[in-house]
Amino acid sequence: MTFLSNFGKAFIPNRFRPRIRSYLQLAGIPEIPYGLFGGLFFAGIFLTFALYVLFAYPYIRSLTSGYGAASRALVFFLFTFGSFALVGIAISYLLMSAVYVWLDMRIYKRTREMESVLVDFLQFVSENLKAGMTFDRALFFAIKPQFTVLATEVRIAAKRAMTGQDVEDALTELSHKYASNVLSRSFSLIVEGLRGGGEVASIIDRVVDNLRETKKLKEEMAATTLGYVIFISGVVCVIAPGLFALARQLLVILGKFLGQISTSLNQAQNLPLKFSAVAITPEDFTLFSYMALIIVSLFSSMIISIIQRGNVKSGIKYVPVFILVSMTFFYVFSLIVSTVIGALFAGAA
Repeated sequence: MTFLSNFGKAFIPNRFRPRIRSYLQLAGIPEIPYGLFGGLFFAGIFLTFALYVLFAYPYIRSLTSGYGAASRALVFFLFTFGSFALVGIAISYLLMSAVYVWLDMRIYKRTREMESVLVDFLQFVSENLKAGMTFDRALFFAIKPQFTVLATEVRIAAKRAMTGQDVEDALTELSHKYASNVLSRSFSLIVEGLRGGGEVASIIDRVVDNLRETKKLKEEMAATTLGYVIFISGVVCVIAPGLFALARQLLVILGKFLGQISTSLNQAQNLPLKFSAVAITPEDFTLFSYMALIIVSLFSSMIISIIQRGNVKSGIKYVPVFILVSMTFFYVFSLIVSTVIGALFAGAA
């Protein structure tokens, strides 16, 4: 781990480290995991070499088989260098994208958990202030076990305030550890109240009332848009799989029909007509249907998330559900349609 940490530090310039540390703090990671970055670097090299040996090397070898010795060596070197560079860049981009998405989702989840308990926490702080405590002690004694994500950071800020650090600086530093506009605005109002020397408890009560009203409005908006959510879910989970199943069965019938006509025309003499087989097979269309359902499920979950929550990140949890349900309905509809149409054709025959 020490080797990986030292190796990871070598690839992160000093000027970028404060930004990375600030971003990781939003995800609840206090220090930069240099060992993880070093491990990802060696994992990228291993994957690049494996892909080169499995795919690029056989292709380059077959491509240079017709060249002379000198030309083959030059072409082999150029293609090897280019494939290593392109594959390495692509794998590095994919690994960094995966880490970024994971961190972004962790930040989002941590922020949502904090905002869900913020109102109760501020309510406890207000009650402690009304009981005669100083603000730093009111913060410390407002920490409860149910405030999981918020409790640790508030405990640190309260201890710093109790040991001599300015309360305003402690609150400002605390708000920077969460990617939440709600927390930043709430603490900004509280800090302004502390600076103005006003009654902080009444300010906190007003902030709590505003937060509760905002939460109520969001719930009403989510209930209002429920019809759109049901319609989009029905299209993704039922209607789209049904249409793809019907289209697949139509392709199967068309293939059989053209095959019979082609056989009949081949037996006839001197006819200028010629029918060829359908270029798209049912198996190819089935693969296309599954890929289309995955894409539709992904974007539909994003749309539903924007309608309900106003952001895309909260819709990630709907993607696996939509994909599983839509694929299951496509498989079931394909069986039903093929059975019903097969029985109709058998009865007609």
